[in-house]
Amino acid sequence: MKKENLTKDEEQKVKLAAKHLLTRLYDEKPTVLLQDWHKDYQTQLQVKSVIQDILDKSLPDSYDKTVYDIKCKNVFNHLFVQAANGGRAVA
Repeated sequence: MKKENLTKDEEQKVKLAAKHLLTRLYDEKPTVLLQDWHKDYQTQLQVKSVIQDILDKSLPDSYDKTVYDIKCKNVFNHLFVQAANGGRAVA
């Protein structure tokens, strides 16, 4: 989720955003990453929504719309590939 030329404060915000996202996806209720979530389109949309919501609230202001969109897609794709390969993803 990092991008180039971040300040130390921005880097810290990105790390906290990643931790918050993982906590929300795996540990908080209602559970987002259900068994075989990647096989159901509606569940995929829920996962995308949670990713977008957390990153929108947590990433530094220096992440413009384009970078934000790319990071959301990258995180979702990473989680999807990990799920499809039978593993628990670490973003």
